[in-house]
Amino acid sequence: MEDLVITPSQKAQLHEVADLMLEIYRTLARMRYLDPSWIREGPHDISVLLPMYHSHGLDATVIYLYGILPYVDTGGAENVDFFQGGEFADFRLDESVERGRDPFYEGEDEVALRPWMTPLSLLGNHQSVIIYDAKKHCIGIFDQESGGSTDHNLWAVVQETSEGGEGAGEEKEEAGEDGENSQDEEEGEDEEDEDEDGDEDEDEDMKEDEDEEDGEGPYDEMDSRPAANVLRDIIRWYHELIETPGGGQHSGGEWDAELVKPLYRKHGWPHDNFDGDAFLVDQARAAAAASAKWSAEEPLHEVAKYRGWLEDDDSPAMRQRRDRLGAAQTVDEEWVARWELWQAEQRNRHVRKKLHEAEEVRDRECPNGQCQKPEDLPLWELRQLRINSWEKQRTLEATQQEAAKETETGEPEGVPGIQLRLRHAEKQAATYHKAYEASRINAERLCPGRQPFTLGLGVETSGLDLEERMANLTSYIEDSQSQAAAIQDWMAQLPADGTADQARKLAQEAVNKKEQYIETCMEQCRGVALSLEKGV
Repeated sequence: MEDLVITPSQKAQLHEVADLMLEIYRTLARMRYLDPSWIREGPHDISVLLPMYHSHGLDATVIYLYGILPYVDTGGAENVDFFQGGEFADFRLDESVERGRDPFYEGEDEVALRPWMTPLSLLGNHQSVIIYDAKKHCIGIFDQESGGSTDHNLWAVVQETSEGGEGAGEEKEEAGEDGENSQDEEEGEDEEDEDEDGDEDEDEDMKEDEDEEDGEGPYDEMDSRPAANVLRDIIRWYHELIETPGGGQHSGGEWDAELVKPLYRKHGWPHDNFDGDAFLVDQARAAAAASAKWSAEEPLHEVAKYRGWLEDDDSPAMRQRRDRLGAAQTVDEEWVARWELWQAEQRNRHVRKKLHEAEEVRDRECPNGQCQKPEDLPLWELRQLRINSWEKQRTLEATQQEAAKETETGEPEGVPGIQLRLRHAEKQAATYHKAYEASRINAERLCPGRQPFTLGLGVETSGLDLEERMANLTSYIEDSQSQAAAIQDWMAQLPADGTADQARKLAQEAVNKKEQYIETCMEQCRGVALSLEKGV
């Protein structure tokens, strides 16, 4: 990076960003969301990456920043989300650099980031991205769907108490005029003033660089604040639980904000006495209780599913099918329309049958909508933790076997991240074992004399209830056989003179799909039956 032309003040700003990003990652590690071993601190040797960086037209400041930023590398141990559901960026990877040029997947060169701009996080599932402007040393945080800022301190909302107060509750200018962040803004301005006083020549160089750039980019005037203020605020938001770890498509329900917030407070966050181990155990228990509730409410979910699938007999789609039948010009068109209408009616008949069966199960297992008796809740939690603990143990054993194979070949580090995955699997298995034991003791105390809920054969070894799976597969086969026979009966009425070939083709394709599905289910049945014979 010695060849990069960067002024001392620019370097200081870039190191400030890297240092604060590291502090954010360390905060997430302290919150027990990241494993400290996943954090790769800078500087990094990026010499071999320079051609790739130059191919993307990156400014020297951004390239330098990529060389000193910390990165999060889980080694495949876990998929984790970053701030506000975004993803961690690792700009040592071409994929991250390329995604970073078009952070919201706009697909147009006009909206790509300027060469001196970079995201500090990548887009997750339609959520936020942190964007840094190295020239202005500022950061904006933007949501993909709304396009607006999700920086909690960017806008101040002032509620006026006087009756008829004009502008009550309206958005004011950037926080810093009347908002809570005014002190941060002033500090940022003071820092900029100091830089200007000491580095006038450097500023002139920057102005010349700006003059060389043609046109304007959509992020040139983005809603932003001084970079250090934003990054410090992110740390503070985690401390105050305004933001919590996770929240995206990868982290799962165990990191749901409503679940973890009370647990963080219970165990002392953000103070020095925060008990991270106890937090993780309680988190596993709380997540198991929530998952058990969802499982117990499966009869309700089934009823809701079939009601959602049921199509009204007079829906717009059904009327369109009838209209197509009435407007048919040829025999083939008429039979194609008849086929489409009959198929929709058959589907509705099947859904009504399944809905009736699901309602009977619901009424039996969830009377008055209650699927869990209050006195059974400890046993439900214990049941789910047995399942989860077995799953973590299976993952650990599989990872141990993978690591052992690498050791036998003389390459213990051969699989990227194998040691990271192994350590993570060990910690997860230990945490869930502790959670299970705590839940067992709690269940014995609250439900004296009662036995834990039973689990089906195969749940411990594979996570699959084999008898339940066999029953489901058998039902799928019977339903599909009945549906295939009904289609063949319908085909029997088609004219034999070739005037309805298109309708016959469509119906035969439907039969073929049913038969293929039946064969797939039968093959799975044979596998399940073999496992049942072995008692696995």
